[in-house]
Amino acid sequence: MTSWFVIAEATLIKDVLRILKQLSLFFQADTSTVVTAPARIEFAKSKLLALKSHCGKSEEKFLASFGSDMTYKEVCQVRPLDILCWCR
Repeated sequence: MTSWFVIAEATLIKDVLRILKQLSLFFQADTSTVVTAPARIEFAKSKLLALKSHCGKSEEKFLASFGSDMTYKEVCQVRPLDILCWCR
């Protein structure tokens, strides 16, 4: 497994955790109710499914940085041939 792939997977996990955090904060809020919960769950589910075909915030930052100068957070990586086509 190449280092760029590990970083790409970590950024994907960060995007997923961001969505789950928002859902958790909703359930912890005093304004959450049984009536509004199913809609919020469906919204989180649709955002998670969207990550299968579109990049999240962290993944987009990784691809932009990596595509321009083959670094991410000032760490050089080896680029495979198809990285730029990965998330478009």
